[in-house]
Amino acid sequence: MKAIILAGGSGTRLRPLSLTRPKPMVRLLDKPLLEHIILLLRDNGFDEICVTLQYLPGMVKDYFGDGRSLGVFLEYRTEDKPLGTAGCVKACSDFIGGEDVLIVSGDAACRLDFKGFYDKHIGAGADASLLLKRCLEPMEYGLVITDKNERITSFIEKPSEDRVYSDLVNTGIYAVGKSVLDMIPENKAVDFGAELFPRMLREGKRLYGFETEGYWNDVGSCAAYLKTSFDFLDPKTKVYISDAAAVQPGSRLGPNAVICAGSRIGSGCDIRDSVIDGALIGTGCVVTGAIVCPGAVVGDRCVISEGSVIADGAAVGPDSYISEAVRLWPKVSVRAGSRVMRSITDGKNAYAPIFSAKGTLSGEAVCDINPELALLMGMSKAKATRCGAAYLAGADGGYASVLAGSFLAGCRAAGRRAFSLDSPIAATAAFAGRALGLDMTLFAAMHGKSVVLSFFDKNGLPIPRKTQRDIEAACLSESVRAGAEDCADLADISGTFDMHAAAAAGLKNTLLEGLSLSARGAMLEKALKAYGINILPYAEGRMELALSADGFELTALDETGRKLSYGELLCALVYVELSRGGGSIVLPYEAPSAADALASSLGGTLYRLGRDGDKAAEEWSLKPLASDGLFLAFALCGWLAENKAGLCDLAARIPEFHTAESEYRTNASTARLLKSFARSYQAELVSGVRIDEERGSVRLSGRGSRLKITAESRSMEAARELCDEIRRKAAEYDRS
Repeated sequence: MKAIILAGGSGTRLRPLSLTRPKPMVRLLDKPLLEHIILLLRDNGFDEICVTLQYLPGMVKDYFGDGRSLGVFLEYRTEDKPLGTAGCVKACSDFIGGEDVLIVSGDAACRLDFKGFYDKHIGAGADASLLLKRCLEPMEYGLVITDKNERITSFIEKPSEDRVYSDLVNTGIYAVGKSVLDMIPENKAVDFGAELFPRMLREGKRLYGFETEGYWNDVGSCAAYLKTSFDFLDPKTKVYISDAAAVQPGSRLGPNAVICAGSRIGSGCDIRDSVIDGALIGTGCVVTGAIVCPGAVVGDRCVISEGSVIADGAAVGPDSYISEAVRLWPKVSVRAGSRVMRSITDGKNAYAPIFSAKGTLSGEAVCDINPELALLMGMSKAKATRCGAAYLAGADGGYASVLAGSFLAGCRAAGRRAFSLDSPIAATAAFAGRALGLDMTLFAAMHGKSVVLSFFDKNGLPIPRKTQRDIEAACLSESVRAGAEDCADLADISGTFDMHAAAAAGLKNTLLEGLSLSARGAMLEKALKAYGINILPYAEGRMELALSADGFELTALDETGRKLSYGELLCALVYVELSRGGGSIVLPYEAPSAADALASSLGGTLYRLGRDGDKAAEEWSLKPLASDGLFLAFALCGWLAENKAGLCDLAARIPEFHTAESEYRTNASTARLLKSFARSYQAELVSGVRIDEERGSVRLSGRGSRLKITAESRSMEAARELCDEIRRKAAEYDRS
């Protein structure tokens, strides 16, 4: 039987281990990861194997040759340009012939029944089959949802936090037939998980997902590498010492100590939860939770702390202290007696920030997010886009302005148009990028000692998950070089907040004259004053509006001092926009269900972002009333002025609804619970799981071991009952 191993990855998240070798050549108990996979394939009857390569291909070929020493026949295919997981398999067509083939990712360590999986694929008559594995932290993987017959019903490609409603991850191990290969174009980059399999699902092809109980772990990071190494240890001893290693008397090893060939451990050392892979460790050293790579030298009496990596050929002088999570790049030297608190990377970035569910990057200023990182992100992202692309950046001053300027400098160095923005708030930056038709907008803001970077697309919405992952990868990229002749100019754009306020007003000034209210926030007060609204200090009997720091949300107190919830303000907006008869409005996906009923009663149409596709995004870009505090404020004020009414009067025109919240803690994964709800109810899967019933609606979202339950109904009693019922159901699913 034939198999293909995809082994072209460079392993940016595994750096510095992967700086000097391809990711599949990282050693696991003295054998490259790729060797473990080849031997497992051989033992399962797959003795004809084709290996696809791209990064440092010569290292793989030199090590394995034709494969005869391992009892297999090996062929190689080297990609001149990245072809994606499906594209590189297409390039192996001559090797595959006309039979079904097993495809294995070279990035993971596994102990699996490949033959059993292949036989299930053949027995099901599948066009393609995926091997699936349950995972407690599935966010970094592509997720798969199957029915009770193991047929795949949907894919979620590397989801954001609010879309983790399955715990079955795509392992990157597939069995496919010739019909699948015929769907892949020649010499074109195509990905199985992100493109080809979803297309096959849409076209009604037979796609199956078979769950495995065997061992599988993606060796995608240094932490994952350590875990995998320990998983492969003898459970009784929890220590591995190569016959070609030397350990002096008086040293304590373990639990979880891996001492590979070529390592030398001095006397009096304490090494636990660590991998020493061909390195020299001096006397009296303490190494905890660390990786020390081939050729590295650690002097006497050093302390190497948890999460640290000492790369190939690096040297740590005697009596030095290496702090937690510090990474020393290859051949970096540390003088004797040093206290190293930050990574030393020889100009390459070691920090890999991860986007939040709201589409922002955050981290500590200077240490985590610095001008070098911003420059690299700007240059890397711009290089990957079309030549006519244009970028905009703004900041709330100080160090954030330096970061915004560095991002634009990277865009300019890549030959892309760049615009500096005088925006004081993130919402104005999103508006300006949308109004000017720019491809991406960045807004940098300081929160104490932390930095928050918000990225927006051409519609002023948070950039999609795919773009987020591109930027995450760019944070670990090599330096991107550009010629001096490619550099583009920088243009300044001023007066953007006034443009924002003018677009938000969208009314004749006279309509707002005579309206009096209290406003919290200098920017909101400035905007409302400019259009004739009388701003007075807050007093009893006077309504108050307040704009959030980023400008996206509005809060309000009515004339009685009652605070209207964000959901109530959205319903009020629906009434304001649709009460004249018909029309449409776009709300965030999280808007209350009461808004749908209200829109229907007024003869209008309600679209939700994220659920209603391009139509919702296009309409929102023209009229972002619900997701921009200024637009919402002017919409409400316009109606109040026109009708000579108070906020209490407007609130009385929206349906009464109440929300109740609860939380359920599970010992398993919330993804598994969300999947159970999705299977048992007619649920909507857009952001979390949404269940609509006659009594009301429930939205479920998971984070870690916590399942958040938000129920909405016409009375608080009914909302609480619905919340409690769903919580009991979660406990029932958890027990089963």
